[in-house]
This record gives sequence, C-alpha cells and structure tokens, in this order.
Amino acid sequence: MRKTRIISLILSAATFCGCMSACKKKPQEETGSATEIKVDEVSAAYEAENTNYKLVENGASEYVIVYPAENGVEQCKEASDVLFFYIRQSTNAELSVKSDKNYTPQAGDKVISLGNTSIAAQREIAASASELGEDGYYLNTSEDDLFIQGCTNNAVLFGAYDFLTYQFGIKFYSYDEIKIPHAETVYLKNFDLKSVPSFANRCLDLNYFNPNTFNLTYEKMMKLSSGHGRGWITWAHTHFTLMPKSVYLEEHPDYYSYPDQSQLCLTNEAMIAELCENIKKRLAKETLTNSEYNFMIGQEDAQTFCSCEKCTAEKQRLGSETGVMMQFINKVADIMNPYVAETYPGKKIYWVTFAYHNTEMPPVKKNADGTFAPYHEDVKAHENVGVLYAPIFFDHYHDVNDKKYNNLLMDEMQGWKATGATMFIWTYAAVYYSGFCFFDDYHTVKNAYKAFKDMGAVYLFTETDWRIGDPFHALSFYVRSKLMWDINGDVNAMIDEFIEEYYKAGAPQLKKYFAALRANYRRIEAEYEAADKEFSLLVLETDGYTRKDYWTKPWLTDMTELLNEALAEVEKMEDKEAGEKARKRIQLEKTSLIFHMMQLYSGELSDAEIAGYIADFERYAAEGNLVRFKQRQQIQTVEALLNSWRTLLA
Repeated sequence: MRKTRIISLILSAATFCGCMSACKKKPQEETGSATEIKVDEVSAAYEAENTNYKLVENGASEYVIVYPAENGVEQCKEASDVLFFYIRQSTNAELSVKSDKNYTPQAGDKVISLGNTSIAAQREIAASASELGEDGYYLNTSEDDLFIQGCTNNAVLFGAYDFLTYQFGIKFYSYDEIKIPHAETVYLKNFDLKSVPSFANRCLDLNYFNPNTFNLTYEKMMKLSSGHGRGWITWAHTHFTLMPKSVYLEEHPDYYSYPDQSQLCLTNEAMIAELCENIKKRLAKETLTNSEYNFMIGQEDAQTFCSCEKCTAEKQRLGSETGVMMQFINKVADIMNPYVAETYPGKKIYWVTFAYHNTEMPPVKKNADGTFAPYHEDVKAHENVGVLYAPIFFDHYHDVNDKKYNNLLMDEMQGWKATGATMFIWTYAAVYYSGFCFFDDYHTVKNAYKAFKDMGAVYLFTETDWRIGDPFHALSFYVRSKLMWDINGDVNAMIDEFIEEYYKAGAPQLKKYFAALRANYRRIEAEYEAADKEFSLLVLETDGYTRKDYWTKPWLTDMTELLNEALAEVEKMEDKEAGEKARKRIQLEKTSLIFHMMQLYSGELSDAEIAGYIADFERYAAEGNLVRFKQRQQIQTVEALLNSWRTLLA
C-alpha cells in the first residue's frame, strides 16, 4: 500500500549521513526485459518494469551504495549522499554507503554502484564519453545490482537524481518543493537507460533565489550546469577586463574605438598582440584539469563600434561590423591555438565572441536558393572559434518560425550556422523594463530551444532577472530546466504538474489565473492586430505598466478575488506546513496585481484601500523574499516602491 507525503527540503552536504552494515546476497532471480530509450528521447514519462528483487523491504534494505576511490580520491560521493538521504526519506531504509577502496563484495551482496567502481569494471559496465559526453548518464540493472554510470561526478549525480524519480517517484520542482512518495517495500526496476542532455551546457540565471546558497543545490537537482556554465575561464563582456583602460588608454588611445573609446579597435594589430599576451597571463592563473574550456573575448555592453579609418574600410570590405568582429576573433584564435597546443597539450580552448546588438547579424550573404554563405573568406570561423549568440530582439511571444515577427531571427540562425562557428546561445525570459509583468513564451519556448539545437548550439544560457515579482517565476525555471535536458518534453504537462504540486489546494485557482494571464495577452494582441499593429513582449518593455487598457481595473479585481479564493483553500489544508508554503507562494503572485492596481488606479482608490494594498504588498514581499525589481532599466527596491505609494496618503 502506497501513501504520499510531501516534504520540502533545503539540502546541504551536512544534511546527509550514512551508516555501515554488512549485507548478504540471496541467490539470483530472473529479471524482466529491459526498456531501451535512445539518446535525446528521454522524458519524465520514462518507466521501467519491476524486477523480482526487493530494493527495500519493510523499511530495510540489503543494498550497499558503493562509490569509487580513484588514486586515493573519493569520487561520486555527493551522489551517494543524495541517494542515501532520499531513499531514507522515502522508505525509512538506511542503506550502507562504502568506498570501493574499503569494500569487496561478497557472494550474495547487492550493490548500487556509482561511477567507475571496481565492481563496474569487473562487470565491464562503463560510461562511453562518445555517447554520453560530460553530463549524460547510464542507468543499468545487471542481475540484482544497479549501476549508475557517467564520465564525470556530475553526470553520475544527475543519474542519481533521475534514478530517484524513476525508481521511487521522487519529483524535484523547486529548491523548496520536493515530492517524496512513501513506500515500505520497493522492487528494483530493470533499467537500461542512456540519457544525454539536449544541450551540453545548460544554465539559468538563478539570482532570484534568496539566499543564494540555494542555487547550487537547485542546479544539481534540475541537472543544470553550475553558474554560467561549465568550462568558462572568462564570460560575457570582457574586452575592457582583458585590455583595461586604466592601463592602456593614456599611452595607447588607438587601442580603443574612435571617437568615444567605448569599445576596442578590432583592427589594431598591436592591440591584438597585447590582448593575446594578456590572455596568456590569464591562462597561467588557471589550473586546467578539464579537456575543454571556453574563453570569452566579448565586446562591451554598448551599441557602438569603432569608426576609425581602418575599421571603416574593413567594415566595407567584410560587409558589416560583425565581419570585422569575426576577422578579429579569427586572428586571436590563429595566435592562441598553437600556443595552447604547445603549452597545454591535450587541452582545447574555444575563443568565443559575441553576436549581440551591432554584431547580432551574421557576416553572410543570402543565396538565390535561400541558403546562406559567408560574406568573405576572412569571416569564416577558424578552428576553435565560438560565437555567443544573444538575439536580444527575438520576439519570444511568437514562434521562432513566425515569418511576420521572427523572420529576421530565422535568417540570423541559418546565417550563423553557415559561418561554421561553434554556437553558444544567450537568450532571455523576462520583461526587463516592466517589472511584475508576466513573461509568456510557454507556447513558443520549446520550438525556440529546438531551433537553437538545430544551429548546433552546445551551450544554452537563459537570462531572467533578479526580481521575483513577475508571475509564475518558479514555474518558468522549472520548465526551462526540463527542456534544456530533454528538448522533447511536454510543456503543458509540466505546467499542469508544477502548479498542482507548488500551489497545493490553491492549484485550481492558480491554473485559472495562469490561463487568464495568457488570455489577457491574446486579447491585447487581437486589438493590436485589428489596428494593424504588431504586439510582442517587447511592447511591454516600454509601457507595460502604464497602460490601463492592458490591465483593466475589473480584470485586476477579478484576478485578486481568484487568488483570494486560492488562499482560502490552502487555509483549509490539514498539512499546515505545506499550506503555509502555498499561502506565501500565492501571496507572492498577488504582488503583480497590487503593483498594477497601485500604478494605474491609485487616483481612483480611497485612502483605506491604498493603505490596505500597501500593507498587503509589504507583508507579501517580506514573506516571499521579494526585495527588488527592475523598472525602466533601473534596479528598484521594494522599500522605495512602498515609500512612493505612502506619499499618496500624506
């Protein structure tokens, strides 16, 4: 008999502990047939048949979790801690955890083997780097033992998390929402599963977590790459970091863009030589233990370009500012590749530049048949040249293949693919200049990610924002995390499941609210189309919080009542701890409604109504750790916002 208990957990390494016990192995029993799942076709719906082996029986287990000790260094220890902790939470069973350095399986022993243990070697079960890459994993049931294989510690850890889902039904929704079903007896499933992420490097801007100590745990639960991603020595806007004005500007103003020194002069050969020397110095500070790295040589965050005589001439010859940028990064690669081969044998470093603002358009020409070709031989990507493509004007509200709204984007992606560059992607998921606005790309995000995949992208970074006031922020992170690993995931199913688990008894109302937010955008879009105007999320960037026709007072009132109904439902929950969490989450959703009501209709409200809205917003923000947001390109604090509203009562 199964029952479900929901436990919300904040984990750290100190949380986990293990126990040692001797285990005996029973004679081998027959297993069922394995289920074969191909790379890039894995989804949360994966199921394997049960074997006849009891992984846990009546809250006890004969299995030993074994991790490898390679050259005296413990590997996959985090995966063993995670398995021990969650299996205990789900079944009350405390599995023994041992290093293969101190453990030799005896006849009858049952094991869960993590990574390259001696046991895996004896069974000739190994991870294939060519199949799995750095993050992919292999789950395999061999006789009555389970093997979780991967080429890195993180890969094994990701396999461990998915094993917990497929074997025990444990689901990870957010850093503070984990569903743990309880069962006293569990049969080992017959796994034969190779899972490789759709993108080798998968990153979300997790600044919304407060405190930030939650980030690392959440990243691993969701099988994300840590921080800005694996292997970055430098990242983002680095031109002035590598060539600081404080060092060079006075004696070498020609190193910088004419006339305002807002960028580097990319045709200055002396500057390029000095830049490469600084890159060498930067590399010397690193301990390069991996086989591949990314070195970002990215333009500054300004929509400017050098207009000196030489840059102007090269721009004309190469067709665009982007052509000059590609020629520049090719020269850097030509200098640095031989140096890396000699100084760091066996290492590969990608030299990555931006495709952003002035350089977003690829340096290509469109052929008569609709295909693309490099504009000039000098703009073809040289060996190990990468491009971090950041389509800042991508209309996420409309499909990536929409010829009316995103036709230019379609050409850009095909064009960049034609250059032969290794593609890295920097995309967006927030209405930056209009805080508390809903970012609705749930109907388009899957196709967008597939288009990036088709470009050959090996890296996907999604920038959100550090505010948490926009509606359904946690859902957005969940969906994107899932799609980054498995691009074939069912977005609608993800949405439905997440809202059910995250908002508990308030889920029916929150589903209605989610649908109403999306329907409101459809209404606005229809009005724009009727007036022969284009509607996109970019429209909200400029005036999204100033338009009464976007956020009508009756609509805001109706939505507020809907969320109040949700709050009333969670107050009735028997599980008071879960109900309290759901209450805070629903309240946080209300901040967007209060914000728009106060910004647009404060002149129509009584002093009592204004005071009530201020009090509610202050409490909801405090309980939900909402401290700042972004408005009109400016970071604003919640306290400053509240103070501006309080003046209405003076």
